[in-house]
Amino acid sequence: MLRPGGILRVVVPDLENVAREYLRLLDECVETPSSRAYENYEWILLEMFDQSIRYKAGGDMLEFLCRDDLVDESYVSQRVGHAARSVREGVYRKRSGKSPSSLVSTLSEAMKKHGARRVLSHAAKRMFSLFSTRASRVGKFRLGGEVHFSVYDRFSLERILCEAGFYEIELMSPHRSSIPEWSRFELDVKDSQIFEPNSLFVEARKPIL
Repeated sequence: MLRPGGILRVVVPDLENVAREYLRLLDECVETPSSRAYENYEWILLEMFDQSIRYKAGGDMLEFLCRDDLVDESYVSQRVGHAARSVREGVYRKRSGKSPSSLVSTLSEAMKKHGARRVLSHAAKRMFSLFSTRASRVGKFRLGGEVHFSVYDRFSLERILCEAGFYEIELMSPHRSSIPEWSRFELDVKDSQIFEPNSLFVEARKPIL
């Protein structure tokens, strides 16, 4: 689909970043143990594996983010960025009693926003899932697009792009791109908030001939 000479931008979890952070936290837990180090170590293990092995939406990372008693919330926010802050804001709203009061009110709001036909169709699918087997539900989720089947570092991603025929492969950042007026699209940064700050940002160009 990309025109000849066009730029492909790829943003994926950065295996090197996570692996180095895991080793740092492992050393900290062994050499200077603390509740903060233990919790951050637990998080980095989830960051390393959960996105590939999870079998439900959000996985164990979402459950971790929804805890009421996070010891070092700033660390997780720094690792995940906007997504973590959004989840934590939801936790605070729930604590203050500002979450929807009932299933009826939630359904009513959805009907107004999305239309009765769409909501009822979604409800029918949910009812069907109740009677399906656990294996079929897990299989459907695993093939639904949320799970990562591979992880990459700057070397492996560059190599696979080269094999696919791309050239001028370059490491980028959330703010930096060769795509004209990149910041206008707000795909990696919005209102000065980086969506996934510790991801791997790479761009490559498709050959003209």
